[in-house]
Amino acid sequence: MADSDLYNTLETTAMRFITSLSPATRSGNEPNRTGILSNLATNFQSDFGHKVFVSSKPHLQGQKSGQDFVNRMSFMAPKLETWRIDITDVMVDSRRQRAMVRGDFHMTVKGGQTVVNDLVFLVGMDEEGRKVVKVTEFVDAEAAGEIARLMRGVQ
Repeated sequence: MADSDLYNTLETTAMRFITSLSPATRSGNEPNRTGILSNLATNFQSDFGHKVFVSSKPHLQGQKSGQDFVNRMSFMAPKLETWRIDITDVMVDSRRQRAMVRGDFHMTVKGGQTVVNDLVFLVGMDEEGRKVVKVTEFVDAEAAGEIARLMRGVQ
């Protein structure tokens, strides 16, 4: 595969994965399980960064499978009216089969308040660049705390 073809494939795969994290239906609150899982390699693993932030959040620690990834979204979904991710930047490293994707994750908690979580995903892909094998998700700690606080108030 030519370098430019590989670059385009990696960029497309990373962006397709990130956009699959939006709800299954526009303005809905049901995760797009099929869409998410269709982007993942069978050996997919995810984790979180920043190290100090993650060290204080046991539920964010360790490597997670694709099913764990979807389950986490499904756990949060009932407390949200909807959410969406707007990709704001993408950088691709063809040599390392990676892309870094930054996005604004607009999360509307039931009751109407929206918090924008500025996320960065480090996305590693397989040899062909068509499946995601590894994701490290970096969250905005302040936004994550505000979302958690608001979600605790949802019945």
